Amino acid sequence: MKGIKVNSSKWINNSCLTPHRFQWQNGYAAFSVNKDSIQNVIQYIKNQRKHHEGTSFKKEYPGMLDEHRVEYWSNHLFKPPL
Repeated sequence: MKGIKVNSSKWINNSCLTPHRFQWQNGYAAFSVNKDSIQNVIQYIKNQRKHHEGTSFKKEYPGMLDEHRVEYWSNHLFKPPL
């Protein structure tokens, strides 16, 4: 995971894809999806813009973590860029 984080942040910064220097926060999470749910995931991705008109990802994400009993520190979520 460390290699992925190092290489992806280097690519993002070298490509100037964000207005601020991109940096991963400590820690990470990985989620899997049952292959039977692939069409649901595709539909979710296609409808993200409309879905997030009603609720922001910033509000939705902690609820998803809670629903699936994933432990996290709320003060580590969504830190502003340096």
